[in-house]
Amino acid sequence: MNTRAPFWSVALVLSVLSFAGVAQAGLVVFGTGFSLPESISLAPAGFGSYGGDYFIPDPGVGGLGLGNVDYLPPTGGTASVFVTISGQTVRPLGGLFLPNNFGSWGGQFLAVGQSGATSFASAVASDGTITPVASIAGGQFVSPVLAPSGFGSVAGQVLMTNNDGTVRALDQSGNLTTFATVQGALLFGAALAPQGFGAFGGDLLVSDAASGNIFAIDAQGNVSPFATVSLGMNQPGLRQMTFAPNGFGTYGGDLVLSISGSGAGGGTFGAVVVLDANGNEIAQLIVGSQVNAFDPRGLFFADNQTLLISSSDPIYLATPVDFQPVPEPATILLLGGGMIGLLRKGAAHYRSPR
Repeated sequence: MNTRAPFWSVALVLSVLSFAGVAQAGLVVFGTGFSLPESISLAPAGFGSYGGDYFIPDPGVGGLGLGNVDYLPPTGGTASVFVTISGQTVRPLGGLFLPNNFGSWGGQFLAVGQSGATSFASAVASDGTITPVASIAGGQFVSPVLAPSGFGSVAGQVLMTNNDGTVRALDQSGNLTTFATVQGALLFGAALAPQGFGAFGGDLLVSDAASGNIFAIDAQGNVSPFATVSLGMNQPGLRQMTFAPNGFGTYGGDLVLSISGSGAGGGTFGAVVVLDANGNEIAQLIVGSQVNAFDPRGLFFADNQTLLISSSDPIYLATPVDFQPVPEPATILLLGGGMIGLLRKGAAHYRSPR
């Protein structure tokens, strides 16, 4: 007697379980004209005639080393090159507009990245003048963030991740110190958690470009594991991070994280995910396919309803509805149990004749 369920029922269970929590979305293209747009920063009103524009470092796909810092109008469209940083295979990866009181570079755009075998940080004025600020041998500076007042001995300094596993602090005189070290990690993204972000409120969160690990660093430079994100096929590690503003659907105050679809740009199956204060993945945005590449890098909230996502060439615009909640494990188990129950019931009505 054959008591097996029909083959299509098994496929249905697998389909339901594998697609739970995965959003297949068609995002709106906001900006084009890039090779590999990385971080996204909004120019302040006082930055010459470029106030309100978006500034995006563009290192080029595959480590090309374009050295470009591009800008994009606030309404989107086609990007233009603002400056090209000269040097050996220059790869600008991150940027930050410095506060006006940040020494002689106040009010300028701090571009950081890699030039040959050197990590660099350069200040770019509104007239395009480029001034070297700091550099070290090896690695690459990636994600600069400004340490808030009260953040230990580095308050008011710029904290920069480096793929040598360190976070360096840059003061207003251009001096570099090592603030924290995460052994064995290729540090990439960085974001300061809001005070209400659970046990890690106020900490600096950093991501690992070679794994799914996220670490929390407190004001004294102490490192703690925060979360490990499961990586999919062709996802080598984590990229940029930011926190959703209040009003961004149900995700206000949660951590938004890009997962790369490649190491050097041009990948297909990247993703953007949302994590809560406990490190649980609560939502996903996945749009990649064989004909629609998605390799997210930089993330920037233009307002509380609009998230800009840089990928290989385009910058996309996403809204809360583009994210789909990830069901809790208990929900998935109940779903799976229900489907198995249906299979068993179906099997009882699908028996081979004696």
